[in-house]
Amino acid sequence: MKDTQGNVEDDTATVGVLYVVATPIGHLADLTERARQILCATPTILAEDTRVTAVLLRSIGARPESLLSSDQFRESARIDTVLTRLRSGANVALVSDAGTPGISDPGAPIVAAVRSAGMTVVPIPGCSALAALASVSGLADGRFVFEGFLPGSTSGRNKRLAELHKMGLSVIFYEAPHRIDDFAKSLLQVWGATTHLVVGREVTKAHEEIWSGSADHFESWLGASPFRAKGEYVVMATAAKVDTPMDEVVAQANAWLEELVPLVGTNSAAKIAAKVGNISRTIAYELALTINNKNKNG
Repeated sequence: MKDTQGNVEDDTATVGVLYVVATPIGHLADLTERARQILCATPTILAEDTRVTAVLLRSIGARPESLLSSDQFRESARIDTVLTRLRSGANVALVSDAGTPGISDPGAPIVAAVRSAGMTVVPIPGCSALAALASVSGLADGRFVFEGFLPGSTSGRNKRLAELHKMGLSVIFYEAPHRIDDFAKSLLQVWGATTHLVVGREVTKAHEEIWSGSADHFESWLGASPFRAKGEYVVMATAAKVDTPMDEVVAQANAWLEELVPLVGTNSAAKIAAKVGNISRTIAYELALTINNKNKNG
């Protein structure tokens, strides 16, 4: 846009910023100083539950001009309001009840809309239940998949657990107290008794518990205290590794290659056997080549 003298003006100078602010998952002292500054200075705050956020804001002396509800049922309807306020030059802060917005909490549709409109979204990092649990898990390689909440139905939950189990990685789940017993039963059924668990209940809160053990002891741990029927859960599950003897692996791969080599050739058969049999491409190719030569020589 040009001014009256024909000079190009910077439209972005008047556009506000959307701050995605992580808030404490329990202990109010875990709010970062940067988050406190943003919340105290931002005129509009979008909250998952205004009653919960109001407690936090009072504790830090923040008095926003507008505190708007933006839970999972209202967040899409708030998009126009957010875009309008940002275009007017006002900053907006987005928070959830606890933790980081957009991670198993409302926030993603608003963030996506603001980014699509070409405006700036700034993360204000801080508390996250999954990071908190991972940090005390003792997981050697540091690799995990974050799943969040599983489907509510038994069939849907079991199906998704089976899919995740095939990945062979540790998985972090979130679970509500009224579903934790069903989660424990499904995990035991689908992943097996020797699955290693690290469980966080009410992480960072007054009654925080961190428990580790195998899946076959999880249900008894849950039932050992009536308080464990309350509180939010975050669970890391690591499937037990079953070491198959190498001769069995080779024998299985060889059986597949006997069928595959005549159909798709040496190279393709080796690629398939290596992927499915979880053996090296070199070993698979040597096996395939031996079978191919044997077939040629009759």
